[in-house]
Amino acid sequence: MLADDPRTITLADLESLRDNGVTENKTLEYKRQPFSDPKFDRATFLATVCAFANTDGGDILFGVETKDGVPVNLRGISAASEDDSKLRINNALRDMMEPRLVLLCQ
Repeated sequence: MLADDPRTITLADLESLRDNGVTENKTLEYKRQPFSDPKFDRATFLATVCAFANTDGGDILFGVETKDGVPVNLRGISAASEDDSKLRINNALRDMMEPRLVLLCQ
């Protein structure tokens, strides 16, 4: 897992994951974009959150393009969609997860 407080994660931390070829694993998941295909991505995202919540926890990093589970590009999320993305993620967590989970992000 990454830092305890996600607000302390730096670009250098993310670049290190990419540069060192850190693959997705049981505590780390990369997503290019939150919910680009709402039905599929929401279900996949919630399954990942549920798996993390029922094991050792984990980190989901949005804005990371991967190839075979390895980060290849740090694309980020466009500023225009940031608030909408946070809202959709929080709504999915609120509406579909029990007990309720909260989004922590920078």
